[in-house]
Amino acid sequence: MNEVLLAVIASSALAVAVLALALVIGALSRLNRLESSGVAMPTFGLAIGEDVPHEALESRFGDQARIALDAASLWVFASSSCQACQELVANLNLEAAEVSRSNLHMVTPSKADVDSLEADSDFDASWIVDTSGELRSGFGALATPMAFLVRDGRVVDRELGPELGRLLVAAATAGREQ
Repeated sequence: MNEVLLAVIASSALAVAVLALALVIGALSRLNRLESSGVAMPTFGLAIGEDVPHEALESRFGDQARIALDAASLWVFASSSCQACQELVANLNLEAAEVSRSNLHMVTPSKADVDSLEADSDFDASWIVDTSGELRSGFGALATPMAFLVRDGRVVDRELGPELGRLLVAAATAGREQ
């Protein structure tokens, strides 16, 4: 009797897995058709090649923002309430040694976020509190963690999520070239 019950449960689980896989394949297929038909897909943040809005940032941060945006720098938007952001800080602890403080800018919505995230960090970064949301809005960072590699005032690469290895390598390389 137990063997029959286990067989029924196993076959039910397999059927559910196959159904889930079919749904994922169908969704990816529809998404691919939408993208290939020229439908504008939603994005987060400034697109690669877009200018960072200097004026809005300079009005709040003065020359510091202009200098940081004109140099090759990595801008990371994070919040301590975000589990992926905490994972990002752990990843940065392992990977950010090559990026200088002047090239890595961690942007958080509050001083409490800075205190919480910085307490877990072993890397050197400039921590920027953006209570008004002006920086977040300027970059269009609607989700966290979100990172933008900026060079000469333009977004040259971006990433949504806790894995920033590729951007860190690019920021470190660009920092050495300056």
